[in-house]
Amino acid sequence: MKIDRREWDEYAFKDLFGDRDALLILSIPLSSNIYDDSWIWDGEKSGLYSIKSAYHGIKRDKEGNEGEDHSGFWRQLWRLKVPHKVKNLLWRVVLGCLPTKSQLHLKHVTIDMYCPSCNMVVESIYHNLVSYSFSQDVWGILILDVKVGDFEVFDVWLDAILQRFDHNRVGKITTVCWALWRARNNLVWNKKGVTVTALVTLALLCLENWTNAQDINFDVSIESLLPGDGSDHWVKPHENTIKVNIDPFS
Repeated sequence: MKIDRREWDEYAFKDLFGDRDALLILSIPLSSNIYDDSWIWDGEKSGLYSIKSAYHGIKRDKEGNEGEDHSGFWRQLWRLKVPHKVKNLLWRVVLGCLPTKSQLHLKHVTIDMYCPSCNMVVESIYHNLVSYSFSQDVWGILILDVKVGDFEVFDVWLDAILQRFDHNRVGKITTVCWALWRARNNLVWNKKGVTVTALVTLALLCLENWTNAQDINFDVSIESLLPGDGSDHWVKPHENTIKVNIDPFS
């Protein structure tokens, strides 16, 4: 195109295309207005790029390629009444962003793929949070049969959990998943183990404290706390007694 005169370059088109294609292109009318070309983002009416519109565009493309609508699953996940760090963990797991050894291997990281806890099977998120014997002991204390099928894929398992259990149980299950992953990291990076009882206590206290913090009528004054009630708030020991504070993961 001859930019200065707003005309098609007829000779250039005839050199590049066949007669038929060249005639079709040359028949396209050009605008009489002269404006400089500029970049336009079609994800926003303003034409300006935004992270939000890019996220929704990628999500639509992914759902279109997979041929399934996962919007209901995501709505259920984001509406869970659990701490945000629990939702963040689940989100990373479902997107395949959690650095288990099997995931690191897929990213071409040179590392053995065995579970750091049992050193017997390839480490996957499903193994860590559901099928591993330690995890099964945790679920046993909660009296929850979370092995709802032979899925072996965490996001499919999580979807089944969301469909099977009520909100209270789903809250406990997902928060325990967070505690299990936290325990795994503490073992890998700090060489510290944890007992089944301590892990369950941590998870339930985390969920309880977060739930209480959402209740505007909850009394958070120190007078409302009783010694030994399981709260993570520090309470003065009784007279002539010694109080020992410990980390449940130590």
